[in-house]
Amino acid sequence: MGRRGNGEMAGCYYPGMPLEFTAAFMRDGDWYLGWVEELPGANAQERTLDKARESLREAIADILVANRELSRPAMPTGEIIRETIRLGVPPP
Repeated sequence: MGRRGNGEMAGCYYPGMPLEFTAAFMRDGDWYLGWVEELPGANAQERTLDKARESLREAIADILVANRELSRPAMPTGEIIRETIRLGVPPP
C-alpha cells in the first residue's frame, strides 16, 4: 500500500472518495504513538510526528483493504447491490 503524491492511498478501495478519520497522537519518551479513534487496530509508533502520521495513513489503508478482502468469501452468491452510504458523524 503506497501513498500518492497528494496524500491519497494508492490501492485503497474508495477510489476518488476522500475519507476522514480522527487521528490522535501522544508523545511517550522518544516515541510518538498514534491511533484512529473510529478505526480500532489502526495504530502507529514512530520517532517523529510526521513519520507517525505517515504510518497511521498506511495502517488505515491496510485495514480497509483487509476488511474488504475478508468480507468477500462471506458474501452470498447472486446479485449484489453496492451503494455509497454517507454518515454525518458529530465531531469529537
